[in-house]
Amino acid sequence: MSDVPADEVLVAKTDLQAGALRLPEVLMQSVTLVAPAIATLFSFGFIVGSFAGLMAPFAFAIVLLIALMLAINLSMLARLFPSAGGYFTYISRAIHPRVGLFAGWLYFLINPLVPGVILVYMGTVLDNELQAKYDFNFPWWLFVILGIGVIMFTAYRGIQLSGKLLIILGSLEILIVVALSVWGVFDPGPGGFNFEPLNPANLGDVGANGIYLGVVFGIFSITGWEGACPIAEESENPHDTVPRALIISVIVTGLILVICTWFLLIGWGTDKVGTIATAANLPPLILADRFWGSAYWIVLIALINSTLAVCIASNLVGTRMYYKMAQTGALPAWFAKVHPKYKTPINAVHAQFAVIVISAVVLTKWWGKENIWFVDGGMITFALGTIYILGNLSVITYYLRERRDQFNWLTHGLFPVATSIAMIVLFYKSLNPFPPAPFKWGPIVVGVWAVLGIAVVALLAVLGKEQWLAAAGRAADERAETPEELAHRPAF
Repeated sequence: MSDVPADEVLVAKTDLQAGALRLPEVLMQSVTLVAPAIATLFSFGFIVGSFAGLMAPFAFAIVLLIALMLAINLSMLARLFPSAGGYFTYISRAIHPRVGLFAGWLYFLINPLVPGVILVYMGTVLDNELQAKYDFNFPWWLFVILGIGVIMFTAYRGIQLSGKLLIILGSLEILIVVALSVWGVFDPGPGGFNFEPLNPANLGDVGANGIYLGVVFGIFSITGWEGACPIAEESENPHDTVPRALIISVIVTGLILVICTWFLLIGWGTDKVGTIATAANLPPLILADRFWGSAYWIVLIALINSTLAVCIASNLVGTRMYYKMAQTGALPAWFAKVHPKYKTPINAVHAQFAVIVISAVVLTKWWGKENIWFVDGGMITFALGTIYILGNLSVITYYLRERRDQFNWLTHGLFPVATSIAMIVLFYKSLNPFPPAPFKWGPIVVGVWAVLGIAVVALLAVLGKEQWLAAAGRAADERAETPEELAHRPAF
């Protein structure tokens, strides 16, 4: 906790719109990047049907524990070094700027690609569902075009609009997915309401490997909670606001996954869990049809909301990291240009628009619109898992090297080591056996990209083009807002 007087608000000294966001907006940035509706509705059939079966909620409880330890690790760095650079800044400061640049390089495969990929996949799901249920043709590519328009307008007009939309869209998607899940408690399938999905005595029925794989692949469902970090420079009291948002977002989204998966199993019927693997459609959509009948379309609204929200949140992460890396000199200064009125990194927004369009076209052609989200999920797993490990190493390194008197064997030792081992095991299980095409391209692309990143870092070192090293790990300076500035701040 920082010692900030109750009547004083600290904001970053930045060209961006300092202090524009409070805790609710920063929290929803992380929550919507996890995308609770997509995480719950899309992962339910996969985790239950392929791996954890009846014990999927138990597996998600373990995922929640792992993610919470990761969030605690990252919150310590976010409290120390608030910056739009996120992991780039943290790792540069704690380990070395070259390692931070490598982490930033890996990040280019995560958030910048998400909008194009998820828009294509959601457009495909929406097209198929509307055609099957209502005999209405809504081309998937039209959804992509409309989605890009909304996302780019929001990105251009400023962080306050983004924050407001994230609260509205995120709240609505959570409300709908929770309502669908709770409905299962009052309209249960065969087996009725019970606590069997949370009963450790049933672990033997699933098998250790099933639970283990459920945890491994369940971790992907909760990624995104770290999304609050790059908007630190646009947040009030970032030393406190961002760390709180990280930890609260993990607790909120983790509990949604645990409880909603449990209730959806009740609605499906715990006595017929085996039929989930062979369901003709996403099981939660089948339940929505059974529960709500003609109002089935409400669940599609949740998915559309979740898609738009995760795209807006991803855009914020990508553009802010471009901006901060350009400010330090690690990227061309062109990316650091800020709009004079809206205080958005305008050229970074332009670059992100190009990435979205190109990735949507190229990756759809390469992987197919039905597979694009799951192949990209493989990329996210390997790229973000590596960044998590580097973040954990940053915690250990920083506290051993610079704050040894504050080193805590639990939070600065056990948590980083345990979660890093979990990531390494995730990698192993994801590669053994090696996935078939097109899913094999996820780890392959990350591997090739990582090698290129190492080559770029090495080339810059050899050529002596490393003027950015000194600024790479610099946290944003702060100032106290004047009463006049606070009075003219728009209400949220």
